[in-house]
Amino acid sequence: MLHILIPSNATAALLERRGQPIQNIGQQADCTLSIREPEASPFKDDRLLRIYGKAKCISLAQRLIIAYIRAYRADKRDPNYIDLTDETPPVALPATSITKAVSVAVSSGKKPELEIASPFHWMVQREDVGKMMGRQGSILAAIRRDTGATIHVDEDVVPGTTERRVVLTGSVDSIAAAVEEIKSKAGGRPEVSATVANGRLGQYFAIPYYAAGFLIGPQGSTVKHITERTGARLQIPSAEDLPLGSINRILHMQGTPKQTEHARRVVTAKLRDYLASPKCPRALNPSSTGRKGDKVTIKVLLPSRICGFMLDQRGKLIHEISEKAGAHTHLLAPHDDENRVCVFTGDMSCVLRAQRLVLQLIAG
Repeated sequence: MLHILIPSNATAALLERRGQPIQNIGQQADCTLSIREPEASPFKDDRLLRIYGKAKCISLAQRLIIAYIRAYRADKRDPNYIDLTDETPPVALPATSITKAVSVAVSSGKKPELEIASPFHWMVQREDVGKMMGRQGSILAAIRRDTGATIHVDEDVVPGTTERRVVLTGSVDSIAAAVEEIKSKAGGRPEVSATVANGRLGQYFAIPYYAAGFLIGPQGSTVKHITERTGARLQIPSAEDLPLGSINRILHMQGTPKQTEHARRVVTAKLRDYLASPKCPRALNPSSTGRKGDKVTIKVLLPSRICGFMLDQRGKLIHEISEKAGAHTHLLAPHDDENRVCVFTGDMSCVLRAQRLVLQLIAG
């Protein structure tokens, strides 16, 4: 049995049509799958998926789960999951695509409990606003109550448009839930993805997975050069902070509006040249699941007892697992006294091989 973390915003997809998707995956992989209650997960942005079966079946189930999540989120046009080949990267990320892990990763050591402080703006056509308001605001009141988000609808349309701005504040989870509700009732689109800290604008973007190393440069030289040239601070969070199955990496820019716009133009030009060069590897897309070069990060909740064995003798066992499987394996800080999260990163085949070694240890 294995417990893996899956994005909360993908849970509904697996459980739609009375759970038919998750049942189909279980039948194909010949194992039993179930999604545990939200309180069981160590992270607010994730849910725990329990997979029960033989090691080979558990591996197949994970391939199918990741493929399904990728297809579902790509259909929602989530930039983390779409092929950016035909886009012009970097592509701005809406707040609903920014996980708590990513927001913490770029917050320079701030506590994980910190919420994204800036409001998220959602644009709705003026003729559709009534659909999300309801009679005497009843629908909007229900959305506020059910999601915990604070929601304000501007009275007038944004100049030069036929849209009214909906301003949402709160935690990433509450904003994401509220946006999904508003979108299902009135449609709309995100206005901009931004955070504000110390008077400086922060923006998140999706970039092709293999472009991250190019953009960082040897010992961070390229990012440093862009920062010195534009004044904007650039960060690319670790792959382990990405949501499960993401085929792109995330770039965070922070600075004044003028600095971030300058940095965006510089990054766009560099990525355009890189993606057109023969040095650029082929892009990943949702249909690439399981193929060579398919980089994934899978987080697994393990019993503390097993983690103790893995860390004995200065982590000898965990190093052996990483070397034998070819996937980077490490443990996060303890979640509680009973469990701990183990992170596997690398080619999907290597990650699943590392997991099988851990399952052998559990079986014991």
